Amino acid sequence: MKHRHYFLAILALVIASAWVIFGGQYPFKLGLDLKGGMRVILRAEPPAGEKLTPGLLNDAKNVIQRRVDNTGVAEPLVQTKGGNQIIVELPDIPEEKKQEALDQFQKLAMLRFVAIPDKYEVVHGEPTTFLDKVTRQQVPSSQVLQEGEVIVTGKELLPGKARGNLSVNGQTEVELRFNAEGRKKFADYTMRNVKKYFGIFLDDEPISVPIVEEPIPTGDGVIRGSFSLEEAQDLANLLNAGALPVPLRIEQVTDVGPTLGKESVDKSLVAGLIGLALVALFMIGFYRLPGIVAVVALLFYAAFSAAIFKLIPVTMTLPGIAGFILSIGMAVDANILIFERLKEELNAGKTLRAAVDAGFVRAFSSIFDSNMCSVITCAILWNFGTGPIRGFALTLAIGVIVSMFTAITCTRTMLYMLVPTSLSHKPQWWGLGYTWMHPPEGTVWRIVERWKLYFGISGALILTSIIFMGLMIGKVGSPVLPGIDFTGGSLMQLKYEAQVPTADQVRQALAPSGREESDVTISAGEKRVVIRGKHFASDATQAAAECEQIEKALTEATGKFKVEAFDNVGPTMGKDLTSQALKAILVASVLIVLYLWFRFTSLDFGLVAITTLLHDAFVILGFFAVTGYFLHWEVDSLFVTAVLTIIGYSVHDTIVVFDRIRENQRLKARGEPFELVADRSVTQTVVRSINTSLTVVFVLAALVLFGGATIREFNTAMLVGIIAGAYSTIFFASPLLTVARTYGERRKQASSRRVEEKPMVAAGGAAPRPKPLPKPQPKPIEAAVSSEDVSGPAAPAAGGSVTKVAPKPQRNIKKKKRRF
Repeated sequence: MKHRHYFLAILALVIASAWVIFGGQYPFKLGLDLKGGMRVILRAEPPAGEKLTPGLLNDAKNVIQRRVDNTGVAEPLVQTKGGNQIIVELPDIPEEKKQEALDQFQKLAMLRFVAIPDKYEVVHGEPTTFLDKVTRQQVPSSQVLQEGEVIVTGKELLPGKARGNLSVNGQTEVELRFNAEGRKKFADYTMRNVKKYFGIFLDDEPISVPIVEEPIPTGDGVIRGSFSLEEAQDLANLLNAGALPVPLRIEQVTDVGPTLGKESVDKSLVAGLIGLALVALFMIGFYRLPGIVAVVALLFYAAFSAAIFKLIPVTMTLPGIAGFILSIGMAVDANILIFERLKEELNAGKTLRAAVDAGFVRAFSSIFDSNMCSVITCAILWNFGTGPIRGFALTLAIGVIVSMFTAITCTRTMLYMLVPTSLSHKPQWWGLGYTWMHPPEGTVWRIVERWKLYFGISGALILTSIIFMGLMIGKVGSPVLPGIDFTGGSLMQLKYEAQVPTADQVRQALAPSGREESDVTISAGEKRVVIRGKHFASDATQAAAECEQIEKALTEATGKFKVEAFDNVGPTMGKDLTSQALKAILVASVLIVLYLWFRFTSLDFGLVAITTLLHDAFVILGFFAVTGYFLHWEVDSLFVTAVLTIIGYSVHDTIVVFDRIRENQRLKARGEPFELVADRSVTQTVVRSINTSLTVVFVLAALVLFGGATIREFNTAMLVGIIAGAYSTIFFASPLLTVARTYGERRKQASSRRVEEKPMVAAGGAAPRPKPLPKPQPKPIEAAVSSEDVSGPAAPAAGGSVTKVAPKPQRNIKKKKRRF
């Protein structure tokens, strides 16, 4: 009865999720690639006498990137244009937030703590003013700022440590944390200037002028003022992003359309639906009735996830969809783990209720550990990453948590509801029996003993990857062929006279010149088209000819237009963003090793899991090095997302096998070698590994075949990575763990051996003589004792033994005849 109540509660959640999805009150928030947004062009205007360098412009671009990220706008596009412009594109930003975002772009956010000279009197109010104590006339704040001693500046703030909150007495404040040098300066000033005023100036305007009541030995600062909590948090975000190194002026603001184009999005949606339909058919065909339960649970999972995406809201972009696809694979994986355990228990002769109980208990540790490592990875990526990396981490984390809920509650409840029905007595409905993938009980596939073969295959793949990455480094200076997201490129801005073409029509016109993968942004209201593509030829004549060819092709295919701008643009994935992603992967790897060390009580599990992760990363990098060398495939920001996806999948897949090894270690017979335990564990989990990979491969293969050319490289990278992850889980991780464990045991045995200590010199001063070997003694031959011998007088006393030595055998010597 209680399971029916649980199921009714689940149905209530599904109905509530459907209301959120289809009610219209909470619209989906889509990114630049799916919906478009607002495009802003900023022009850098340095003060008179100062020179604007490329480094200064790039620093300003990084500050704008951090400010946009702090406002909560997900996955913006920020890049430099020419020598003095910055392009900012914000996805699906509400109308009431546009002006606030524009104001953020122009604030310098230059913070300074300045000592107020004694000759000035502070008049608190809105705003704070200063009076000359002698003339009693108001003095401009710029004069006070110029004459006062600068104590500390915003450059000495610790990045990301400013916090806007409410104090104990309910006053709004902004807490500041300085670095070591800033703390020392501020602490020294407060010790020397008790009962004196100092001003906190932001962009030459005083935002707070407090008095030093007592020395502040910690050197931390607090800004208090008549501002709301939201304003305090905005100020903290502004300070955390840093000050602009050069003033910026807004030059142009336009609305833009999606970069992918409607045709590409429609193709991807159709391909995704085809892939999910294949997954549903496979689950039902392989697992029968539990497969139907899994499909229903996946529908619940999709409803819950979509509702959460709308409520937060999550900006859906292609990287976010990638994280969602991976979480679908993990949701299917949780169900497959449960169903495989369920079949093991049913084949062992248990009832359905007992099998469901045991299956969930035994599968829970695998589900928990693998998903926990995925959540750790997502948390680190969110903390270190920006833009598309954060979007991927957020959608994957939500998907992982929801998938655990649906597997543990929805699937379990529906299985329990089948227990009292007649279906619980029909083996054919539960896919029972033995196949080549389900060998009979006790069968063990000897995989580990062929570890040299599998290591040879992996070594050949990695060596090939290293060779081609080396060739690419020699050719283009990078292990893979970087696209415009990493290198920058060219930008053409066109103004059409009549109807504006679609993004897909523009790409088709660019195909003959090899630029069909360019980013195309449409501003339908202003009849503008912006094309971002790879660099033109360095030779001016060749570049002009190429530009003329593109203009001619576009005119014939899309109509007349005027070229408004033609310039170079900087990368959207700068070195800072790439280094942050690498740092995040490194930190996540260390935390995963520590977590697995804690959970498995052995360090080698974590180290082997990370080695397997690196194996899969090398395979995918090598694949794109080969395709870049021969087919000129470029990698973009989506490639980073694909690699992160594969890393998450690799760790998740490997931990499931390791969990079974841990379980079998506790149940093994005395003296059973670790190699046999590992082989048995792989044999028991190989069906789960293959089926989980197949469900994701179905979706990705459909996307590669039917998803369009704009995301071909992304889908191909995902497909190659999933296949590599399935191979490494079965044929690389377990053999490597066995080899590492065997090597460790041998070293332990070798170190435990003790050599007997003997004196090298005898007591008399001479070297000890070796003991003479004992002379071999003839072995006595026991003669058979008959009953007569035992009963005779020569019989020994009771308890003795009779041993007769046989007479020495005589040689048969013929007598020689004597000759006389």
